[in-house]
Amino acid sequence: RKPGQVESRLRLPLFLTVPRVRRNGRLNSPIQLKQLPKPSRGKPAPTEQKPTFAVSSQVDPLAMYYEALRDRLVMYFQLNGLTHRPKLVGVTGCSEGAGATTFAVGLAASLSETGEGNVLLVDMNTANSPGMHPFYRGKLMRGLEEALDEQTRETAMVQENLYVVTVHQGNGQKVGLLPRRFANIIPKLQATDYDYIIFDMPPVSQTSPTSKLAGLLDMTVLVLESEKSPEGAAKRAISLLAESRAKVAAVLN
Repeated sequence: RKPGQVESRLRLPLFLTVPRVRRNGRLNSPIQLKQLPKPSRGKPAPTEQKPTFAVSSQVDPLAMYYEALRDRLVMYFQLNGLTHRPKLVGVTGCSEGAGATTFAVGLAASLSETGEGNVLLVDMNTANSPGMHPFYRGKLMRGLEEALDEQTRETAMVQENLYVVTVHQGNGQKVGLLPRRFANIIPKLQATDYDYIIFDMPPVSQTSPTSKLAGLLDMTVLVLESEKSPEGAAKRAISLLAESRAKVAAVLN
C-alpha cells in the first residue's frame, strides 16, 4: 500500500510512486485503461479483426509521471556507466491490470520526445487483447523484424522518433520470442540506431517468458498496483526475476 513497504518488504528500489488520478487530472480516482467501445444493443458486434490502435489527442495527466520515470531511468543508466545503445528496458507486473502497458506506452513516448534518438516499443502481450497501445487508428501492428530492417521500419513509425511493433505475426500467431531466440536477436537490436527499446511484457509468472527474458535487459520495471497487487505474488515474481539475475526497480501505481 505504501512506498516504504516496497523497499522494506520487497527489497526493491522504488523509482516512482503514482497517486490515483482521474483523466481530468484530479486525484482520488483509480486509473483505468481505456477499453474499446462495446457495440450498442440491437446492432451486430463487429467482425473480429487484428488489433488496431488509436492516437489519443487528450493531454494525459500522467505525463509528468512518465517524464519522472524517464528521468529516473536515464539517471540510473548514467550513474552506472551504461552508455551503450540501444538500452533495453522491460515493463511488467505481477498480475493483470497493474498498469504495465500504460507505463510502457508512456515511458516510450516520453523518451521519444527528448529528440535524442529513436525509440522502439515492442508489444509482447496477447495478440487478441483489446487495443491498449494508443498509437494506431485503422493500422495493423507491424512485426519486430520490420522494425529492425531499415528498408521497412518506416511502416512501424507512429510519431516522430517513435516506432511500435508486436511480436505477433500477421496471421495472429505468436512469434517464438523464447530466451534462446531472443538472445539471437540481441545482436540485431544492437546494430540498430534505436536509443531505447521498451518491451511491454506479460505479467511475471512461471509460465510466461518474462522472467527469463528480463535477464537479458538493462532494466526491468515492475509495476505494482497499490492495494491490489498481492504481496505474495510480488515476492514470487521478484524471486523468478532474481533467478535470471535481472535488474529490477518498482513503480507503485
